[in-house]
Amino acid sequence: PAGWRDRDALPLQAARLPRRPGWAVAPDARPHPLAREIAAAAAGVEIALEPILAAHARLAAQADGTADEWYRLALIEFDRERPDAAAQAMIQLVERWPETLPRLNETVLFQLQYRLKSASDTRLALLRALFDANWVSRTSDLSPIWLNLAEMLVERGRHDDARVVARRIQGPLQLVALRSDKRFDFMVRSDSPTFDVDNAARRQVESLREKSELAPRSLDARSQLSYALLIAGRDADVLALNDEVKRRIADAPADQAPYDDLDERVWVMNNAAIALRRSGRIDEALAELERASRLSEQGGANVSQTLNLATTYCSLERPDDALAALARSGENTSGYARLIVHAVRLCAATAKGDHKTEQKALDYLREHRSEGQQVYLEALLRTQRLDDAARLVAELMASSTDRLETLSGLQDYRRADVLPGDVALRKARADLLAREDVQAAIASVGRIEPYAIYGSGEMD
Repeated sequence: PAGWRDRDALPLQAARLPRRPGWAVAPDARPHPLAREIAAAAAGVEIALEPILAAHARLAAQADGTADEWYRLALIEFDRERPDAAAQAMIQLVERWPETLPRLNETVLFQLQYRLKSASDTRLALLRALFDANWVSRTSDLSPIWLNLAEMLVERGRHDDARVVARRIQGPLQLVALRSDKRFDFMVRSDSPTFDVDNAARRQVESLREKSELAPRSLDARSQLSYALLIAGRDADVLALNDEVKRRIADAPADQAPYDDLDERVWVMNNAAIALRRSGRIDEALAELERASRLSEQGGANVSQTLNLATTYCSLERPDDALAALARSGENTSGYARLIVHAVRLCAATAKGDHKTEQKALDYLREHRSEGQQVYLEALLRTQRLDDAARLVAELMASSTDRLETLSGLQDYRRADVLPGDVALRKARADLLAREDVQAAIASVGRIEPYAIYGSGEMD
């Protein structure tokens, strides 16, 4: 979807270890001829020292360590891509020093729980520790985190604990998820104001607007607000927010950035492009995505907006433009981003009648579908493989780990006018949901209902 954002691909911010150091020079200066060799040598030394640094941090923390020592250990293990070890250190920190939570790097906390195996005991322990410590995000609604925790508790038969956690689930999309999955029927009353999705969308906007006002230097807070506005269908407010951010950046002195996380502006621009597209302002939407794709993403090449631009071109039935944009995405992508790359290739091949390339892309998506089942399902629909799509839906309904996301994506949300490249896709989706075997598979574990908000897959 053009609103895609890959959480796992987000680099760490302030707390990340200084890996692969760069060298600061004036914009018009030439780097010293030895700079590259020095940087490479420094990076090599750092890599060699990582196990030693980790071992030292572990000893310091476990020897009745301080909060700082446990935090350092968590960050080192995270940077070494050892999420279980990082989570164990973070659990110690949060349980013993819950007062430190407001000072922790939230990017690490978000990424860490997504990198752990979805049903693992370690992930459950981490989320439970964060819940018990009353974690409140400075910029975001934590409903997705608490939904994950509630689902894990229900799967373990801990219904009373799940009820307590569910009280903190206030986001509209997460309430839709609770209403759609019959595993939660014991605690969900669809006629209760607590589970009123429209009211939840309004409350989320108000809450995130307040967070953004309390954090005037945070673009992440404004990015999160723009997502809430998109869900609520308040496109004009998304565009006004984007204009405000651009105005502040343009008016600020060159040496005084108005925001501490300037790279987050690409997501405000991304969401403005979605609002423009919904309003029928297609050329302006493409121009905004093009501008965003040329800006850095967390200090590196912008993969996310480049893929979103390519996906939008596919939806506009402009396969050559989609492939040209795709060529700029590079190879440094996460597993999920690679799925999007192949989904765009499939879309372009389908539009061009290139069945060989289409099949190659579909084979890749099938082989790697565990990275994103919904991407594979859409590929089956785009290629009119309805029997395969029906079998996949039945399989996902039977899966305790994939059911909730699938049900959430199949709901009857508010939708933008279909773009020419997606006409057949949208019809295939309707035909799939009208099949008796698909309806039976869904009804056995959940339900589909109409909603006046936009779903995450409809924010395109």
